[in-house]
Amino acid sequence: MKKVIVVIMLVSAFSFFFSCTHQPILPDHQVSYQTDIKPIFISGCQQSGCHDSVGSGHGEAFPLVTYNDVARRVVPGQPKQSRIYQSVTTGSGEEFMPRPPYSPLTDRQIKLLFIWIAQGAKDN
Repeated sequence: MKKVIVVIMLVSAFSFFFSCTHQPILPDHQVSYQTDIKPIFISGCQQSGCHDSVGSGHGEAFPLVTYNDVARRVVPGQPKQSRIYQSVTTGSGEEFMPRPPYSPLTDRQIKLLFIWIAQGAKDN
């Protein structure tokens, strides 16, 4: 009985440490900045005093109005290294965006952002 328990524990440990982790499969269609991504920034980031063209003037506020504004905070092909993706998926308090009282991005919006960056963050 002890041997069975030890074998089960070893198999479980092996499975845990060597389990498959991978990037999501990217769709064949290209995510569009104009139709898919820009609306996310308009609704989730450009509230008055946040990342609009004026900015709040507090801390490190910067505009996210144009493609170039957004592109400066993206590493094309590398969503997890992109500051914009990090700010909507990780962190807490001052780092997590959008800040309260605004609602976080939806899972669909976050996935679109991930895919767009992974596909090269093109201005399309």
